[in-house]
Amino acid sequence: MSDQNRTMQDVLQDRLVTIQKISEATAEHLRLVQRQGGIQVLDLVDAEDAQNATDLDRNEKALDGCEATIASLERRLAELDREIEAMADGGPV
Repeated sequence: MSDQNRTMQDVLQDRLVTIQKISEATAEHLRLVQRQGGIQVLDLVDAEDAQNATDLDRNEKALDGCEATIASLERRLAELDREIEAMADGGPV
């Protein structure tokens, strides 16, 4: 539950930080998707190169982790939005 002593400014600051983290994680996700495409092209050229399979597997795991991070941050953002809404309505946080 939220700290009862938090001000609207505190919550908005947390929201801003969370949005920045989402932006960073989304940029990393895009980089990984682009890297995956590059590895797949290399794999088309030389399907017998075991390094491509290793790189693709490593990249897939990184993508999964990145997607989990984004999902977690989006849940946090939703919590903050509910907190802001409750504060704006004057109700319990």
